[in-house]
Amino acid sequence: MATSRRSVLCSFFSLVLLGTGLTACGGSSLDAADGAGAPGVGGNGTGTGGTGTGTGGTPDGSGGTNGQEPTQRVVGYLPTWRNLDSAGLDLDTLTHICIAFANPTGAGNDVDFDEGARASIAPLVTAARAKGVKVLASIAGAAGGEDVAAKIVAGNVDAFVASLTDLVTRYELDGIDVDIEGHDVSSTYEPFVLKLSAALPADKLLTVAVATWNGDDFSSAALAEYDFVNIMSYDHYGTWSEAGEHSSLAETESELAYWVDERGIPADKVVLGVPFYGYCWGCEAEPIAMTYQAILSAYPEAKTLDWISSGGAQLSFNSAATIATKAELAKSYGGIMIWELGQDATGNDALFKVIRDAQ
Repeated sequence: MATSRRSVLCSFFSLVLLGTGLTACGGSSLDAADGAGAPGVGGNGTGTGGTGTGTGGTPDGSGGTNGQEPTQRVVGYLPTWRNLDSAGLDLDTLTHICIAFANPTGAGNDVDFDEGARASIAPLVTAARAKGVKVLASIAGAAGGEDVAAKIVAGNVDAFVASLTDLVTRYELDGIDVDIEGHDVSSTYEPFVLKLSAALPADKLLTVAVATWNGDDFSSAALAEYDFVNIMSYDHYGTWSEAGEHSSLAETESELAYWVDERGIPADKVVLGVPFYGYCWGCEAEPIAMTYQAILSAYPEAKTLDWISSGGAQLSFNSAATIATKAELAKSYGGIMIWELGQDATGNDALFKVIRDAQ
């Protein structure tokens, strides 16, 4: 296998440090009608950041400079069906934004964001860059995975990779996040990742969203190419299953152990994914997904409880208390990831405030 971009970058930054003395959606498509839903149906050096002197750096060092990754990441997925206006984003806390999704348009190998979102990308990138926040295009997702899988077959993968590098250049993005999930992680996955890694410029990021239920499908060679790995630690239960806790703390701890201890990914490259949504069995005729904002509006006790049984309804989600615990746990790894920013409550009830306070 060719030397990875990551190896080249690590060698470069070792020299830099010597001279100067550190993800959802993951994500799938949500149900745009109710704003809820979730990705992955089926179970699914030593520096502290930038110095403010290089491109993308900030005076307080909260962002990376010259491509350097912060040691603690706060990765937020932002779907194109949300408002992409940066005014509602905490760019002082976020380190990475993954815009979900850029997928094949149906015209040859072209890949792009939804037409209605395209004009919003450039202003978002400009605002993020001013704060040292990296912006990536996330591809595939649970809804778009089959379209991407059809593009990365032998004989076509080179053209599709070229379209992705063109997308990065066209929108002045900081990299690509690969969110190919489930059965679409097949024999074509590794060759695609290796080719994409080789094609991207060395100063661009290549990241991935993975689910643990099919973790063995991701080859070690492919995983080695990623700058960091977003663990989608949610969707263990959902609209497709009986009622159950879809993102428990115990399951999260088990998943982190799998990726670090069994798969050998360095802990500082593992980013813990948390949900800003939940599921309800009995709220309607069929199980539904609900944003945290909707859950909290209907059930104020959701601030401290992860499971609510009320009037025949059963709800599973992560309370503010559990998000606080997971945010502390994430400090022992490479940071925290959110699917997705638009599902949060507002003001002092926001789950993102809990994450910000934990940094």
